[in-house]
Amino acid sequence: MHVKDYIDDMIINQKGYIVMELKILTCNTLHTLDFTPTIVMGFYQDIRERHFLQHYNILKEKYPNVDVIGCSSESNIYDQIPYIENDSKCVFLCLNMQRKSYQVHILNHIENNLSLAVEDNYNAIMLSSKYFVGIEKLISDIQHRLNGGNVFGAIASSLDSLSNNATIFYDGKFFKDSTLLWLIDKSYYSLEGLSIHQFEPVGFELIVTKCINDTIYELDHRPALKVLEEIVGHITPQNIQSFDFPFFLKQHDNVSFENTPLCSIKTIDSVANSIVLYRYVKEHDKLKLAIPVSLQEQEERLNWFHRFHTEAQSVALLFNCVGIKAYLGMMEFVYLMDLKHHLKMPFLGFHSFGEIGPLEVGKKSIVHNQTISLAILSPAKDIS
Repeated sequence: MHVKDYIDDMIINQKGYIVMELKILTCNTLHTLDFTPTIVMGFYQDIRERHFLQHYNILKEKYPNVDVIGCSSESNIYDQIPYIENDSKCVFLCLNMQRKSYQVHILNHIENNLSLAVEDNYNAIMLSSKYFVGIEKLISDIQHRLNGGNVFGAIASSLDSLSNNATIFYDGKFFKDSTLLWLIDKSYYSLEGLSIHQFEPVGFELIVTKCINDTIYELDHRPALKVLEEIVGHITPQNIQSFDFPFFLKQHDNVSFENTPLCSIKTIDSVANSIVLYRYVKEHDKLKLAIPVSLQEQEERLNWFHRFHTEAQSVALLFNCVGIKAYLGMMEFVYLMDLKHHLKMPFLGFHSFGEIGPLEVGKKSIVHNQTISLAILSPAKDIS
């Protein structure tokens, strides 16, 4: 486990907020940074790790005490048109925060060192190199130990969804099979947000009767792929690439399908008649197909984000599923344009293989697919 914790003096602005200098930059503009950052969060395409490391070394040479964290992405998001970053391959959030207000931890999945001893006065940003057994339990444990603190984040992605190339980054190193936790003291900075999707459940329940990890072999004791194709018709590679057939996944009977996470199909096997998902399932889990809600309902759901506008100097972290990009196409640009107009704050993020956040403000965070998770980082009022 790697931990850094610092102490320095607070600066309060005229409105009574703790000062938090920030800038969102790309590889092409990083040299214009005009303040000393304490922490930098960056997102990089998996094929650009060496490029990202070069920028890390430049940052460390100029700002020796800066912490740099990040993760790989299929593609990045930031608040300049066209919003989806396809040029410099890396985006950076540069922040001057109070050093004593945050901690950074790396938890290794293989060593199973997922225990965490922290005080309860924190919220958390969580970036995982991949979906793994126990990720839901880890999120639940973290929220419990943080006394209900908010947890937002995502699962790192790569250009090839079937590869194992996704990584997280901290302190000059790339990590696989690991999760990064950025813990932020509520006394200094707030972290609020929400996860939304644009689907509703339809049809009858399908019960998982045979599966191994992320692969479903049987639904209702019949070959899984055949069952699905009887409902939606023949499934093509294009359907998979476009994320056309997501499911709602219900693992507990005491919740409604509307309050369960979406899960997406990663691939199919026509020989084994199996379906591979972006998350693990277990026998007796229940699935329902998801269909898009009406355009009016989509607009109403997007408006849920508008409540997070604040007068403080804030930044929005945006974790969009790769399925959002593939399924919505140009509509994602419209969503991002709407966010920029109403939030009136800079934002950045990336397209992920899983999003972490609550479906209702103040509720427990869960792992989703085909979802937008928004987290607003804002300075608190003077606590002195």
